[in-house]
Amino acid sequence: MRETMKKDIKNEIISAARELFSINGYNAVTMRDVADALGISVGNLTYHFKKKEDLIEAVIIDQHRGYRKHGEIKTLAALDGFLRYITEHHDKHQYYFRHYAQLSQLCPQVYQMQLSVMRDLYDTLRTALKNLRDAGLVRGEEFPGQTEGVIQSLMTTSCYSQPHFERWKDVSHDARKCMWSVVSLMLTAEGREAFTREIAL
Repeated sequence: MRETMKKDIKNEIISAARELFSINGYNAVTMRDVADALGISVGNLTYHFKKKEDLIEAVIIDQHRGYRKHGEIKTLAALDGFLRYITEHHDKHQYYFRHYAQLSQLCPQVYQMQLSVMRDLYDTLRTALKNLRDAGLVRGEEFPGQTEGVIQSLMTTSCYSQPHFERWKDVSHDARKCMWSVVSLMLTAEGREAFTREIAL
């Protein structure tokens, strides 16, 4: 019973910290802020998490458990579903991408999780573009390394663009539209027809 209560309290702490990090950013949140949000003392909080670095690590590990791998992508509609998932995931965890490089240095486990997710994104996109090319929806490379460049552009957009563009009040930013702006340049005539038919931007 006591272990269950301890687990429930830790989950409440992680949930509150995630919300505060998302609203205010990692650097602006203190252990006092988290304790106040839960109505507990800092001493009670540090019983479960000694310092803020331990807390953000727990938040990221919990977040990583919610990450799901996608099946093979063979249509533009399936690719759009994948891009939507990436965009929604990043919107939900904005603090993580605002401080992506900083968080990777806090803990080796966090860094390894980042590498694992990025590798999965890369492999998923590479297989998707190959399948779409085989289906006649995407053109072959016009120069060596073009596919790699497209994949890296999509990954860079998904990870890093939102925190920067949101600071420019006169610029509207939609990561999904931005990614499709890259992919659409590679579509064949058949691919453009499928895009018009299947994708609503």
